[in-house]
Amino acid sequence: MSSGRSHRIPKLLGAYLAGFLCIGPQRALAQGESAKIQVSINPQERFQIIDGFGVNFNGTYFREAQKPMIDMLIEDLGATIFRLDPYGLLNWEAANDNNDPNVMNWEYYNDRYSIPNFEASWAAARYLNSRGIRPFLTLSGTAPDWM
Repeated sequence: MSSGRSHRIPKLLGAYLAGFLCIGPQRALAQGESAKIQVSINPQERFQIIDGFGVNFNGTYFREAQKPMIDMLIEDLGATIFRLDPYGLLNWEAANDNNDPNVMNWEYYNDRYSIPNFEASWAAARYLNSRGIRPFLTLSGTAPDWM
């Protein structure tokens, strides 16, 4: 997905990203001793063009004071994709709301998605929208057995 915008990465941030690319994925992606990752970086080439970065964002804790942080992710890092997890927990609906998975119990859902965790996430989504970002709404965990 391309935003059409290109960003220059400051030297310090570039060094951080290079370190993460060299160390981070090996720990995150390794599936035993046989997994090997090789990343090549040319330190002679400065200000390489990067189309954008993605951010995994838990909106549960979004507050007004965090807007500058989001602005920095968009403006300085060039984040163009935000994956917004509005709940941040695995058990968002462990039990079915009404014994029939084919019937929506709107009273239950209207109440459920109006709790402070979700309200904070909806505020985060509105702020991202105001910055021209359309977040991907996601939920953590696996689907409950009743689904």
